[in-house]
Amino acid sequence: MRRNLGTYLRDMAGDHRNLAYVYADGLRTRRMSYAELAHLAWQSGEWMRRQGLREGDRVVLWAANSGEWAAVFWGCLATGIVAVPVDAQSSQEWVNRIVDETGAKLLWQHRDLANLRRSVANLPAEPPPGEGPARDALAQIIFTSGSTRGEMHFLPELSPADVIQSIRERRISVLSTVPRYLDLLGAEVARGSRGGWTERLAASGQGHFLRSWWIFRDVHARLGWKFWAFVCGGASLPEETEVLWRRLGYAVIQGYGMTENLALSHITEPGKNQQGTVGPELGADSIRKGLLAMGVGSLAVLL
Repeated sequence: MRRNLGTYLRDMAGDHRNLAYVYADGLRTRRMSYAELAHLAWQSGEWMRRQGLREGDRVVLWAANSGEWAAVFWGCLATGIVAVPVDAQSSQEWVNRIVDETGAKLLWQHRDLANLRRSVANLPAEPPPGEGPARDALAQIIFTSGSTRGEMHFLPELSPADVIQSIRERRISVLSTVPRYLDLLGAEVARGSRGGWTERLAASGQGHFLRSWWIFRDVHARLGWKFWAFVCGGASLPEETEVLWRRLGYAVIQGYGMTENLALSHITEPGKNQQGTVGPELGADSIRKGLLAMGVGSLAVLL
């Protein structure tokens, strides 16, 4: 089990062939391999440490997306420095408020990132000393368009097997997730299931959900007998993923209405759930677009 997300850089460091980022820099197109990203991230982290920053200190990233932006962000993850990403189009006044609110000790702007490679050229491109931040260390703080305070995100590395174990041990009944992770959980369940997977799936699609539950009782034992449903949103759910979990004997409840901190704001009522449905119709009078207290042109979802 990984200690923190920064350990991914060790995996990236040997990959010189595959591209991590392709991004525009004026009229030029720049490319960055995974190895380049890892090395630049380690150098960025070392540079910040040499400026006196320590684990838990806040750093604001106020610049457009680029490979250098990503390198600084990953440098923060590797060293335990807390990243505070801010939309590049934000006003100076808004950024000043964020700096004050978080107590940030460093502000990265476009000109800093443009000179990043020169600034860190002579620094070691290797992992920081020690084990790095703990699994439950604060990783980033995100200020959304309507926020008055930042949303704190803790980002431990949880494998699908870890999630399944937690569902069982904590006696979880419903899991809210996104389609991609539902795919990963399905693959993990298939790997750990007893034989005859394909034949059992075919048989499960021919009867009542209790039949499905009985056929895949080994899966239900692994996830815990109390667990019964997934609530899924944030992206389109592939039909085959929904069919898989239904044949395993679980309810898959879709929804829509993603915000910065919420995967969905409207879901299908469990008693009215049917395959492929994504939730009740959202009337025009429930949507208001305009100026909010802390942002411009934001979409307000009124619950």
